[in-house]
Amino acid sequence: MTLSSLYIIIAGILWGVMGLFVRHLGEAYALTSIQISAVRLFSAGILFILFTLIKDRSLLKIKLRDLPLLAATGLFSVLLMSATYFESINLSSLAVAAILLYTAPIIVMVASLFLFKEKFTKKKALALILAFSGCVLVSGIASGDAHVTPMGIFMGALSSITYALYSIFGKFALKKHHPLTLTAYAFTIAGAGSFIFAPPDTFVPAFQNAESLSALIFELFATGFVTAFLPFLFYTTGLKKTEAGKAAVMASVEPMVASIVGIFILREPTDFLSVTGILLILGAVIILNIGKEK
Repeated sequence: MTLSSLYIIIAGILWGVMGLFVRHLGEAYALTSIQISAVRLFSAGILFILFTLIKDRSLLKIKLRDLPLLAATGLFSVLLMSATYFESINLSSLAVAAILLYTAPIIVMVASLFLFKEKFTKKKALALILAFSGCVLVSGIASGDAHVTPMGIFMGALSSITYALYSIFGKFALKKHHPLTLTAYAFTIAGAGSFIFAPPDTFVPAFQNAESLSALIFELFATGFVTAFLPFLFYTTGLKKTEAGKAAVMASVEPMVASIVGIFILREPTDFLSVTGILLILGAVIILNIGKEK
């Protein structure tokens, strides 16, 4: 396994623990998923700017003609993905939203054939089938209890497309820019735009009712650090030297980790299908990282 592949898998693992933070913030401070997403993006934007200033402030210097691509990454690949994904959850169910979101590797792999001239090998095809099947089983949609609405399907499909765009836009942007340049601009723009969906005044009750204001602020920034700053830093760095299609499939360890967290930490019930799904996703990652492409 290459270091780049390891970075992408670490990113997927960190995304997978997001449920712990969302569950805690929702129960402790009555914050909605949209509010948590907005603060997560905003705090990550601040962290990326600070980290880049400390590491190498020259990385923040870009040409004006490069701004549209960086802005598109932030607005369409980060902000719109979060908004449409949470809206899909509200209109349908978590299972339906999750499985629609994880059709993204298929979109990335097909787009990469034409945009980046990546080869579609038997190994990639097998890994893609295993990963998608695993996501279906882990999401619980196979049980037949999922709630579905036409608008929920539309929002879920849109979240998948915008999620896929991060790998596609990112691949183009990384040809000219350092990973930190891409993430700093993308998250600063996405963070600022996120308050369109969750205006600042909606956070007033949470701050007023918090027993410790400093604890709440720390937890909000910790959420941004663990579930946005670190994973996107790892993923973008790994994407620089990894095929976009392969990266998208490996990142599907996220629902696997989320399922494991639910079973062992949140004590959520599980079944044979969920365990099978975990093994299928794990198998997809292993297949992509052994042997050589033919």
